[in-house]
Amino acid sequence: MKMLIGVIALAAIICFGAATVSYADTEPSASIPQIVTGEVLKIEGDFFTLKDAAGKEVRFRVTKDTELFGSFKTGDIVEARLTSEGHAKSIMIVKAGG
Repeated sequence: MKMLIGVIALAAIICFGAATVSYADTEPSASIPQIVTGEVLKIEGDFFTLKDAAGKEVRFRVTKDTELFGSFKTGDIVEARLTSEGHAKSIMIVKAGG
């Protein structure tokens, strides 16, 4: 009888542990920012367009909550941390354009 209770308790612990691990895997990754580094091609109002190292254009929005580290102009190489909604959490100059 004690053996049966021990086996049932162990099974319950394993099930709850697996449920916790699988739940953690399904959490949205919105809190993890995407980091994009590239050359500023355009600044239009609240929107920046960068050209990354692969040549892909990335457009994102700057909001009142965006941390700005510098004054930006076309030609600058910047690093932007973006949310999944396409908003910049922060932007900093990596290399000033010439």
